[in-house]
Amino acid sequence: KENCLYTLMNNKRYEEIILNPKKAPLYLEALVMLNEKLGLIPSSIRNLVQNYISESIENSIINLKPKLVIIKSSDDKASDVDIRNKVKQGEKYGIDVEVKSFNRIVTDKVLELLIDQLNKDSDVDGMILQLPVYEHVNPTHLINQICPYKDVDGLTWFAKASLESNRLQMLPCTPLGVVNMLLLEGVHIPGKNV
Repeated sequence: KENCLYTLMNNKRYEEIILNPKKAPLYLEALVMLNEKLGLIPSSIRNLVQNYISESIENSIINLKPKLVIIKSSDDKASDVDIRNKVKQGEKYGIDVEVKSFNRIVTDKVLELLIDQLNKDSDVDGMILQLPVYEHVNPTHLINQICPYKDVDGLTWFAKASLESNRLQMLPCTPLGVVNMLLLEGVHIPGKNV
């Protein structure tokens, strides 16, 4: 825990803490400690992430700018707002966010072919099938076509099985964000019923 705190306090690379599920609880505890000791606010954490991404790009021979693709297959207005926010946050953090939008006549086959193409595209680091989708589209089938290492939401069968067997490769973004927000607010999570 002290090492995690030291890493965060010194703006050092800490991807091994964030991306390693076995170390993630230590990272989250370190965030709480950092918040308590230094009065760290969420914008400071954003700065740490921005610095990490820009350092990774600058120190690389090849372009390592992360790329997220969002597949939108609905007319849902709330999804439009959510996607706009993701694009805006991506710009803020130096992440390319590309939105692939489809109208009501899209088929599962078209979306499946796109997901297959994105799985094979080495420039794409992550993807999200934005929910909800049109009523004729099968979200479970399509989500399970996403490569587990590109599954940002952690909704594939592989991610769920990995979570249940405590072998998770990547922490799902939404639950991790919620846990971070609770911890930064000083909420003690263990033993709580949700």
